[in-house]
Parts: sequence; structure tokens; C-alpha cells
Amino acid sequence: MKILSRGIIYLTFCLSYLQIGFGQQILYYGSASRTAAVHYNGFLFGIYENVYKKQPEYPVKGAYSPTHYANSFKGIPTGAGACNYIYIPTKGVLLPGHQYKVSLTVNLSEAYNQLPYFQAHFGVALTSDLFENYFGLWRKHYIPLNIQTTKEPVTVEFVFRPLCTSKYLVLGVFQGPDMDAKDCFACQYGFELYNLSVEIWNDPKADFVYMCDEFEEDRMEKKFSYGYDTATVYFDRNSSEIQEKYFRILDSVQSKLQTKQDLINLYAYTDIEGSDNDSLGAARNASVREALIARGIDTTRILMVNYGETKASSRIKEEDRRVEIIVNQGKLFQKFYTEALQAIVHGEYGLANEKKKNWLKLVPPENAIYGIFDCWGNGEKASLFKEDLIKSIRSKFYKGKDLKFTLDSLYCEDQKGRTLSMYVRINKLPGSLDACSYNIDSLSDMNNRTIIDQIYSEYGFPTVAEVGERGNQVLPYLILHVRDTTFQILYLPIVQKACEDQLISWDYYAMLYDKISIVRNGRQRYGTQWLIDKNGVLGELCPFEDIEMVAEYRRQVGLAPLSDY
Repeated sequence: MKILSRGIIYLTFCLSYLQIGFGQQILYYGSASRTAAVHYNGFLFGIYENVYKKQPEYPVKGAYSPTHYANSFKGIPTGAGACNYIYIPTKGVLLPGHQYKVSLTVNLSEAYNQLPYFQAHFGVALTSDLFENYFGLWRKHYIPLNIQTTKEPVTVEFVFRPLCTSKYLVLGVFQGPDMDAKDCFACQYGFELYNLSVEIWNDPKADFVYMCDEFEEDRMEKKFSYGYDTATVYFDRNSSEIQEKYFRILDSVQSKLQTKQDLINLYAYTDIEGSDNDSLGAARNASVREALIARGIDTTRILMVNYGETKASSRIKEEDRRVEIIVNQGKLFQKFYTEALQAIVHGEYGLANEKKKNWLKLVPPENAIYGIFDCWGNGEKASLFKEDLIKSIRSKFYKGKDLKFTLDSLYCEDQKGRTLSMYVRINKLPGSLDACSYNIDSLSDMNNRTIIDQIYSEYGFPTVAEVGERGNQVLPYLILHVRDTTFQILYLPIVQKACEDQLISWDYYAMLYDKISIVRNGRQRYGTQWLIDKNGVLGELCPFEDIEMVAEYRRQVGLAPLSDY
């Protein structure tokens, strides 16, 4: 009887323990507690800075944009689009393994109903780092909110368990393995957060999801083809000897390499103790490098940077005595290309030629053309180097494809002063500095018109199947960038017919129509043209001929909805 009584007492105690804190609110955002903020995307902020400054404090407003500028920055497909994420500091209250219930009320823009990518990838995540977010969407494990199309604020609730510590709970649109089918330069579609609360929720019967930065790492690596992993080896004071406990980290590096071109970057750090920390950092890098080579990793795939004590804390800390091993940040073809450029800077054209040959063996075919438009120095040696580069690219990647080579070259010429610098960076290691100024100086307006007439009279509008997506864009872009409106008017019905025949995208017709209309009437139809101030900064959209019909006009030509800012 005593045993039974003790069991009942113990059970009662356990049940009481489970109820402690149940339903206790530990995080909150609302009109009375404005704890949320916006982590702005650099590209969107550069365009909408003045608009953002006028946003009300409550509710906090994020934004998603399916801009194509996010698709190929630095040669890394990032998931179409950009996002201003809303974040709330977690203050360390979300403990791994514990159960919580989150409730949030959001209001979504009307465009949400028309953008499947927006719907599928709008969700929440935990993170310990608000990553640099200039182009592209974050690649993270997130929980999609699966909100059905709506015109009213909607409340979503679910129970979750964090599997790791975190500093922020983030709301926004995350990267998926697919790309957004819609595309709109600088358009952005808002989502507003009215309130969010997180409660302790000790209910063993409740359905729940796991949330964590590192959750399902293997599955995420298969789902996303890009991104990089970081591992760290720590050292004893004044030592460059690798401790045995870090051997497993070194053993795992080989398995993290996704392709034969992936690189391993070593970044060495020291604390402020000692008088020769530059040498100590170099020795630590060398120790890790030799350990990786011993594990079968090719020396050409290892890059080293030694920071020494330049980034050390003001106090002596173990965290400063380290080598960070970053995997998949950059490709081997980018390494050879960057080394060729560095050799040119020192006038070593023989070495540059060797690096160029290695680059040509590995560079993706679509990236090769951009190498012609980089800066390879001046003088006779530079001219010979570039002539050989052009000859090599033509013979290797454009044999029997003269039209494609011409169009790809014209595309680069046309994009000088526009996006060419971004494309040239595709061949370089991340973080490499540009050495060129890509001004619009090679094709005069008259020359453009002659080229347009020649291409159209001989080939019409070359298709994607014939010349690739880039070549397919050349003729429409050249027509758009001619400054003679009379010439553009002659081509407007021709462009319209090409769109009707599905030779080119309707985007080009909409842009051409608007450019002509603004010059002639001061109004646009489709909302493709922006006002630009004297400093070259984008401002508001140009005035409309019929603002109430804009949505319908855009729908007719397959354009994404207009920005709701």
C-alpha cells in the first residue's frame, strides 16, 4: 500500500512538473511590444531606401522580390529573388529539445495569391546569424506556413522543438531548389507582421516540427546544390599542433566536397599574445593544409588566408586561436582565373598563360565569354594575351557557332555600364576585387542601329534553341537601348510579332512600348520604367496612362504583379 501511495505521489509530482510554465509566454511582438525588426536585402534597400524610411513603426513590414538579378550573382544560383526578412531576437529562451507553441498574425500582399514560389517558400526559421543578404534568398531549414490565398490578415499556429540554440526567429521567403517562374526587376511584395508570440508548450501528445540551423543537414545538402560548410580547428596557446580531438573534423572534409571543382579555404587566426603572430597563423594554416593533403585532398584545391592577430579580441581568448575550414566557397576554375589576373598585375604573362589554360579546361562554357571583357593589362604583351584568349574561347566553345559567338559578344558589349561587371565576377573567386571600369563606350547609337538591321535582316529573332538564352536576348536588348525613338517605333510591331510567335519573351514588348510611350506621351502602360535621379539612383515608377488597368495589362503579357510599395 505504501508503494502504491508513493507511486501516486510520484505521478502527481511528475504531472505537476509538466504543467509548470505550460502556456507561459516567453517571446512577444505586437503594438505594445515592438521587438521585431527588418534585415534588409542590400539590392532592395539600394532602390527603396527612401521608401523604407517612411514605413510606419507598426506593423513591421518585410518584402519579397522575384528579381532575376539574384539568380547568378558570383556564379552561384541562389534561388530566384531577394527578401527583406523580419526577425525577433530569441534572447536565449528557446532551449534545444523543449517544446514551444508559436502563434503569428500576418497580412500578405495581393501578389501573394499570384506567386506560387512566394506561397511555397514563405515561412519561419531559427538562426544564430543574420547573414549578409545582398542578392538572393537565404538557404536554410525553414518551416513553410502554407497559408492559403487570402486578402485578410491570417493567424497561424504550430508547435515546434528547437534542436539547437539560436539568436533570432526569422520570417520571410527562403531559398528552394527551384527558381521562381515570375521575374520582375525591383518589384517587391510586402508581408506584414502584426503580432507573434511564443509560449512554453509541454504537451507530449501535440504534433510538432523540429527547427534548427543544422537540422537535417544531410537532406539539406542533397536538396540544395550550393552553399558552403564551415568547420573549425582550435589550438593551444602559441601552438600550431593539431589536437587529436579535431581529427574527425579533418576526416570529414573530403566528404563535404560536392564536385571536383570545389575549393577548401583555410583562414588562420591567433590571439593577441606573443610577438610573432603572423608566423604562428601561417604555421597553423600549414598544419591543417598538410593534414588535409595526408587525407587525399589535392593541393590545388586548398587556399589559405592568414589573419594572424588582426581580428583578435582585446583579451586573450581560446576562440581566437583557430583555423576555419570553409568548404565549397569558390570553384577551381575561379581559382585559376583569379591567379591569371594576379599574374597580369605583376607583368607575369607567362604564368598568366599557364593559369589561363587551366581555367579553359574547367570553366563552364556559358561563363567563358565574360573572360574576354575583363582587364588584362595594356601594351603589346597584353594585346597578344587577349588575342590568344579570344582565339582559344572561340575554338573551344564556339566551333561552328559563329552566330552564337557574335551574339554573346554583343550581349557583353551591350551590358557595359549595366550588368557586365556582375557577370565578369562569375569567373573570379568570391571576394575578388574588380579591376575594370565597364563604361558604355564601345557601341555608338548609330552602330547599334546598323547591327540590329543586319541581324534581323539575316536571321530574324534567333531562338533559344539556336543561340541559347543569352543570344536570344541580344536583339531585343539592342532595340531597347537605342536612343532613337523613331527607330524603336519601326521595330515595335516586329517585336510584338516575335512575341506572338513565341520567339522572345513578352517582357521585351512591354518594356519597348513603355519606353516609347514615355518619350512621346510622358506615360507608361505596363510599369516597366522607373524615374532615375541625377545621381543615377532609381526613384518612383514613371507615371501611368491608366493606373486602374495596369494589373490587367501586365497579366495579358505574363508580367508579375507590380510592386505594392
